[in-house]
Amino acid sequence: MRTNDSQPTSDATVIDLVPATGACRDLVTWYDHQLAGDQPTAADLQRVMARLQDLPAMPGRIGRDINLVISGDTTRSPGEVVRAVDRLRHVANHNPPPVRPEPAALPRRGRRRRRDKNRSKQNGQISLPGFEDQKPAN
Repeated sequence: MRTNDSQPTSDATVIDLVPATGACRDLVTWYDHQLAGDQPTAADLQRVMARLQDLPAMPGRIGRDINLVISGDTTRSPGEVVRAVDRLRHVANHNPPPVRPEPAALPRRGRRRRRDKNRSKQNGQISLPGFEDQKPAN
């Protein structure tokens, strides 16, 4: 945003999402298990809520969504809470956990193909198909 005198101004607040990512991921995982009918335990939910409560205060929509989820505000509709969890899903996906690298493929054991002794190295450039039999005109 620029003011009339062309001086840049910033009303934006930088939010460090790293602490919130793991807590939001735990919340979304618990919620997804609940939706799937797995009946996650109340103890798991308490751990998730404690982790969300330990987060530093966050401004804006993210902070309001976290506060709504941890407040247990009964004056809000269930739809509002669900929408807050769905918005926090974006935070949970912001910084996915590191993926373990695949182990390096081990060399295959067994018989090796022998190099054909009759196959000699070609000297020079390989001819294009259809041009190998043609000789330059004098």
